[in-house]
Amino acid sequence: MEKIVKPAPFLKDIECIVFDMDGVITSEQNYWNAAALTIYEVLHGKNYHGEQEIKASLTPLEIREIRSQVFLQDKTIALLKDRGVNTNWDLAYVVICGARILSTTNYEEVYQYFLARELAGMEIYDFISDKLVALTGMDKSYFKRHGIFWEKCKRIFQEWYLGEQEYVKAYGHEPMQSGKKGLMYSEDPVIQLDKVKKVLKTLYDSGIQMGIGTGRPYTEIHTPLMQWDIAHYFDDDAYVTYTDVEKAEEQMADKVNIESLAKPHPYVFLKAIYKDKYSDEELLTNQYDKSRLAHTLIIGDAGSDIMAAKAIECPFAAVLTGVIGEKARAYFEDMGATYILNNISELII
Repeated sequence: MEKIVKPAPFLKDIECIVFDMDGVITSEQNYWNAAALTIYEVLHGKNYHGEQEIKASLTPLEIREIRSQVFLQDKTIALLKDRGVNTNWDLAYVVICGARILSTTNYEEVYQYFLARELAGMEIYDFISDKLVALTGMDKSYFKRHGIFWEKCKRIFQEWYLGEQEYVKAYGHEPMQSGKKGLMYSEDPVIQLDKVKKVLKTLYDSGIQMGIGTGRPYTEIHTPLMQWDIAHYFDDDAYVTYTDVEKAEEQMADKVNIESLAKPHPYVFLKAIYKDKYSDEELLTNQYDKSRLAHTLIIGDAGSDIMAAKAIECPFAAVLTGVIGEKARAYFEDMGATYILNNISELII
């Protein structure tokens, strides 16, 4: 007889689960690779601030070596993720800005620079843009998050991640460097796909509503979820991505005084929890029924996720499938995570 699988007992009062994606269901490995290659190209490439000819086609070994050099065996990723740096565009931008502030390509110096400063969330972006303005004399709008320089870093990242063909489709023009193949074609789930499917099906069949609150754009998260045949487990109107963040930021610019709606701001989680029941303005001005939050569980792997959950006093389950794995346990204990799981398979028994 086949064993009956059901949600774990701690989910007995949970009606809604909102998942971050990277490090929870999808692997962030290729995003981190793209961030490392972006940093390397900007700081070392002759098209930007260096003197090297950057190869467009790299072997997996060459990519690993660059990532190891740039992120110091990933300890810089861990530090900045814990400080609330959410998207990998931001990760690349922050490291590049730190290197430019210090006028160095010694990545250990960049790591130590941020380690020594008690900065978290949006403070980081204000700090680095102010420093670069003071150093260069340029207008702050150039170096601020979502400013001209940030957009340049994002564009280079997209070249590496999407590859030349998809980049042209997405942006309508040729990349700065041709020949990049695209890292997104080798996406993997963070745990075995059959286990992911078993977890999601069990939760879905039990009647728990499931949503997504991710820092990825819609296309970049929808593509792997469709390829893996798991997108249908998530409610269409609770499927909130960075595409929704950009749209809301534009529409809300004159209505609320909020610079960014990306995590650690809780917007993506609120939108996934309440779907279309409330307008963005109502969500951003706390005009919603907060009783639903007690019956909602947010699942994430990074500092920005738990910061966002705590901002709305929502139960939070940390999974140890992020960049530093089990070593993240102490961080999430200190941050007061409601639950700490080895991975999402512990959501069912």
